[in-house]
Amino acid sequence: MRNCNGCHKQLPKLQLQSPVIQRDLWEKVLKYFGLSENRPGPQLPAITPVYICTECMEEALGRRLTIEDIPPLPFNMYFKLYYFYNIPYDKVVEIRRHVELHIQNSEKYKSEHLQREVDFMSGVMLMITNSGYKQWQ
Repeated sequence: MRNCNGCHKQLPKLQLQSPVIQRDLWEKVLKYFGLSENRPGPQLPAITPVYICTECMEEALGRRLTIEDIPPLPFNMYFKLYYFYNIPYDKVVEIRRHVELHIQNSEKYKSEHLQREVDFMSGVMLMITNSGYKQWQ
């Protein structure tokens, strides 16, 4: 289980509690908390990853997160559904299980095409989030 490096609370629902945000905003959040990440290069993953919860991100930025703050990454699609479209947590978990089953049962899962499957499902979620949740209820 991961902990927020700001308030130190546990983040058992990481994808719903600590989204990836735009790089410039992330740098502001890290600076606010006096943190840094050990990255071998600008676009490479952190060797010592830092996790910050949504509440701490908003404290550091001095405002609520907006949808423009959240890049369109597969990791973020569940956060967007939960945070911006107010889809109940249990429904988001159900959607996530469906996506995972689709990927695991796909023939492509066993080959190099896994990323295409993830991108496809991300595209499906983006259509839902861009058109609004209300029409899916």
